[in-house]
Amino acid sequence: MPPRSAAKAVAERSTSESGKGAPSFLIPEWLWALGAAILASWLAWASFYEGSTLIGGDLYTYLLPQKAFFQQELAVGRWPLWNNLTGHGYPVIAESQTAVFYPARLLSLSLFAADHAYTAEQLAHYVAAFFCMWLYLRQIGLSIPGTIFGCVVYVYGWFPTRIILEWAIIGGLYLPLGLWLIERFLQRKSWKYAIALAGVLGLHLLAGHYNLAFIEVLVWLAYIPVRLWLLPTMEDSPQTSEISARARLPLALALVTAIGFGFGLGAVQLLPTWELKGQSQRAEKGQDFQPGYGHIPPQFLGQLFAPTWWNPANHNIDEELSQMWSPTGAGTNRVEAHLYVGLAVWMGLVGVGWLAYRSAGNLIVFRWIGVFLLGSFVAMIFATGLPLFVTASLPGFSYFTGPGRFGIVATFCLAVAGGLAWDQLLNHISARYRWILWCLVIGFTWFDLQIVSMQATYGVIIEKSPYSMIAKSEVRRILLADPRQPVRVYAPGANLPNLLGVSTTPVFLGIGPAAYFSPEARFPTEAPLSQQIEFLSKQGVTHWLTMDPLSLPAAGSKDPSTGGSTNEESLRLVWSGFDEFLNRAWGRFDEPLYLYSLPAAPGRCYLEGIGSQPARKVTMVEHGPQRIEVQVEAGSRQTLVLTELADRDWKLTINGQPTSWEAAGLSRKVEVPEGETILVWSYQPWSLWWGLGISLFVVLILATIGHIRFWHPQWTHWWLPQAP
Repeated sequence: MPPRSAAKAVAERSTSESGKGAPSFLIPEWLWALGAAILASWLAWASFYEGSTLIGGDLYTYLLPQKAFFQQELAVGRWPLWNNLTGHGYPVIAESQTAVFYPARLLSLSLFAADHAYTAEQLAHYVAAFFCMWLYLRQIGLSIPGTIFGCVVYVYGWFPTRIILEWAIIGGLYLPLGLWLIERFLQRKSWKYAIALAGVLGLHLLAGHYNLAFIEVLVWLAYIPVRLWLLPTMEDSPQTSEISARARLPLALALVTAIGFGFGLGAVQLLPTWELKGQSQRAEKGQDFQPGYGHIPPQFLGQLFAPTWWNPANHNIDEELSQMWSPTGAGTNRVEAHLYVGLAVWMGLVGVGWLAYRSAGNLIVFRWIGVFLLGSFVAMIFATGLPLFVTASLPGFSYFTGPGRFGIVATFCLAVAGGLAWDQLLNHISARYRWILWCLVIGFTWFDLQIVSMQATYGVIIEKSPYSMIAKSEVRRILLADPRQPVRVYAPGANLPNLLGVSTTPVFLGIGPAAYFSPEARFPTEAPLSQQIEFLSKQGVTHWLTMDPLSLPAAGSKDPSTGGSTNEESLRLVWSGFDEFLNRAWGRFDEPLYLYSLPAAPGRCYLEGIGSQPARKVTMVEHGPQRIEVQVEAGSRQTLVLTELADRDWKLTINGQPTSWEAAGLSRKVEVPEGETILVWSYQPWSLWWGLGISLFVVLILATIGHIRFWHPQWTHWWLPQAP
């Protein structure tokens, strides 16, 4: 049978026997797809719909503090550019995961508290990912049951385990959406789909954490030539046509150009991150950045066929992973190493293999299945970290750890191959029993995936969120009432105490300024208490929060390191007990916390090198996320130290005149002239404005192309002769 006739036969079979056409009752298929997507999200995450939230992983130590800060900035009518609560501060847009330009983030934080905004955004992306996967699978010719099976395997195979990693399901949405647009463009030759592809990539980049965006681009770039030169179209309708040999290269170039424009659209987010990356702990491989961390050990790929490996009664997965051979030399964890698509996928593939051996199926479908199986195999190899030398040299991939994230590609490919396989298998079953068997296959797969994902995740669903208890925090009340505003706290659980509305250190950042990871910035854990207090004082710390009591120095006692007398007022316990927020967030329900004050600490700014000169009075007039104003009374020339991150995008004026300042570790130094002085620091990130300019320029280009294609299509017939 000629390829075109075979494709037509597949389409006719799908329509007449497997439900290829839209369902009855005159309801559009997209409504059925949306309903199925919502139903699946409710079955998986019913607790979220009922108001429960999550705890675990990086949620309270990383994601929620960012969301809460973003929400606070929006509430005062200010666009967040700099976060002054995490450590000594960091550039919000450059770090990327706050995603201040991402529409879904803006909407969720405008409607819900930060903890519920997280779950609402997750639910929305689960629904959207299922819907977009449906679009793609139907576009390439799967039946409705086969499409549901593929959607279940893809969306509920890889992502529920990563529920505490919001970037996961965000990438899960855009991977199939981009492929659907590529298919629509190839089959219908309409430029609007290429332009939309650029918009989809740009939108994904605005969500930050670009790792999955870069992976999806690799998939798209591989899919385009494979689809054009190796895979014939399975779907057949009056609106589609086979791709001629003459049109293949122009079509490929148009799609690659669209992907390039997508990067241009995301420049407003990408360019600041590119600037920060060169000044971050990820500028080069080292103790603080191991690109191989988060891989799947080759031995652990056996999980694909053995769900019992995830049984906690028989296996301690994290311990076993630490003992497995690693091709990267770095560690991993059970979430990054998880890759399971259900046993039904393999059953379908074995069955379709038998059909292929018997020459009892459709050769075009067998070719599609073979290509996707090969794609899954390649993705698994990359997920182990074996070809890390390849990905590390690709633009953008050196930003991230986690080779195991290529598992999203393996899951996608196996979901498509599995759906195609079961379509072929059940096409040989009587129509009377076909839907019954489909229900059994889909139902078995659903429960299979749900059981494994619950055992693999670090996330825990809770009815009462610790976040809702922030207003009742006693530590928060004490800190905000301290007259030495703004205060800074040295605390365990990096970033989490930011939620109290105060600055805390140390920090936890994905891409963070390198100064935070320098030896000089590390807390001297083995040093005597007096040296620890001195270290904290120079970092602008005013309070010390601990989980265990500290040994307070007695009055007149000798400092073992210096031999001098200690000051009993260098450290003072101001509170201990159960904090309604912090204890719940840390899961310390039976153990108290201890809050100490450093009475002699100078705070955010102080004068140094005074010697015998009288100290000039320093007043913090304004301390905001993007503007700091300090007033110094008249006196002799002295050096002012501001304990805020030494980022060069902070510009200084002294009495209205631009002035340079000196970086001193995490702090900034400047010589203050004689006389009363007003120092004003303002945050002016050049990369943001350049990135915005590039993004707007690309928008203008795409709008021009769209205008020409709509009003003057004859001008572009030279490029795509078959375009309508």
